Order: sequence, then C-alpha cells, then structure tokens
Amino acid sequence: MIGEVYAVDSLTGEQIWQKKAAGAVQTNPLVVEDKLYVASEGASADVPIGALTAFAVADGNELWQTATSVPLFTAPVYADGVVVVALVSEESLLIAYDKDSGAKVWEIAPPAEEE
Repeated sequence: MIGEVYAVDSLTGEQIWQKKAAGAVQTNPLVVEDKLYVASEGASADVPIGALTAFAVADGNELWQTATSVPLFTAPVYADGVVVVALVSEESLLIAYDKDSGAKVWEIAPPAEEE
C-alpha cells in the first residue's frame, strides 16, 4: 500500500480510482482545478529519490512527473499558476513547477554559509 493514491466519492466513500505514486506519500495531496498533485519519496530506478506527480482528478491518469534531488516530505502549495515544493537540500529550498506541464519555473537555493 506504500505510495497508493485513491480517489473516492465524498458522499458514498466508493472508490473511483487508485494509482501508484513514485514512492511513499508522507504529505497531503493538493487539488487545483482538475489536477491532483502528490509529493512523494522515490522508490524506483526512474525516480530514486523524490517526485512530484500530477494526476487527472477525473480518472487518475498521470499527467506528468518530475524527480527531485531529495524525498519530498512537505505538502505542495499552489500560487499564480505554479506548484511549489519545499526541499531539505544543499542545492534547493523551494522549486516551482508549471501546474500544467511540470516544467521547472524557478528555484531558490539556500543562502551561502557565512565564514
């Protein structure tokens, strides 16, 4: 059951669809319009460390997936057309992805260490 993502009817509890994320899901998913965004740990050769995956709300089809340099343990957030994830990494603190294509829009690196 690790990494399973379910859509259920809110009135009846009946399962609508079930899909597998790219590893364990440790956060709440995010729904924006007709898309469901899931942050996860990686668990495969294709996604060994972490991933942000977009599914179609209606049928669960995977729309896009992007790998991250570390597992994702925080919920994605949405603002101004981008889905933002926070990372605990030496390379990145925040990365924003286009909500429709999954293309990286911007990235914020941690501040340089003072000597």
